[in-house]
Amino acid sequence: MAKRIISDRRKELQRKRRAESQACGSYPLPPVGGEAVFCLQENPPAYKCDLLERVTRFGEAIITFAKKVPVNAVNTRLISQLVGCGTSIGANFCEAVDSISNKDFKARVGTCRKESKECMFFLRMIASAEKQLAEDARNLWREARELNLIFGAIWRK
Repeated sequence: MAKRIISDRRKELQRKRRAESQACGSYPLPPVGGEAVFCLQENPPAYKCDLLERVTRFGEAIITFAKKVPVNAVNTRLISQLVGCGTSIGANFCEAVDSISNKDFKARVGTCRKESKECMFFLRMIASAEKQLAEDARNLWREARELNLIFGAIWRK
C-alpha cells in the first residue's frame, strides 16, 4: 500500500512539473516595439517565468556585448567561450523547468550555477583584454554574479 501512495505522489509531482513547464514552454520572438510574452497559461508559476525571462535577456545581452568585442587572436577564443556559457545558462534553466525529478532539477540548476560562474570568468578576461569595454563587462559580470547567487540558493534548497 505504501509503495502505491509513493508512486501516486511521484506521478502527481510529474504532472505538476509538466504543467509548470508548459507555462514557460513557448518562446516567441519579441514584437518589434514591445515585450515578449513567455508565460502563456492563465496562472503560471511566476517565479519560474521571471527567472526564465531574466536568463533569456542575459543571454541576449551577452550576444550584443560579444558583437562589440574586436576580433583578434586573443579575443576570438574568449568571445566563443563567453557566448557559449552565457547563452547556455538559459538553455539549462529551460531543461531544469522541464525536469521530471527533483534530482534532475537540482542537477540542471547546478549546471546553470557553474555556467554563470564560467561567464563571470570570461567577462573578466575580456575586460582585461579590452579596456574600453570594461564598464559593459562589469555590468554583465554583476548580473552573472546575481544569477550565480540565485541558482546557488535554489540548488541548496
